[in-house]
Amino acid sequence: MCRLEEGVQRVWCLRWAFVCISLVCTPSAQAELVVGDQVQDFSLEKTDGGILQYPQDVAGKVVFLNFLASWCPECKVELPELAKMQENYKD
Repeated sequence: MCRLEEGVQRVWCLRWAFVCISLVCTPSAQAELVVGDQVQDFSLEKTDGGILQYPQDVAGKVVFLNFLASWCPECKVELPELAKMQENYKD
């Protein structure tokens, strides 16, 4: 188990306190998805150039949409698994 310096522990505790308070005090957005819900049309810039138009460019395909951030450690950890999933299901 790693031990954090007292100042670092305080900062992390304070951050978690803000997260917990925001979760408790923020009204629910009621954004539950259910089977049959439709996603609004959107477009994304592709890494290899061009634009992906949803849903036109993915008609008849299974779509897995995952938002991540380059600064997010958990996101970096899941990238190899996402790459494997893409390789397994690319067809």
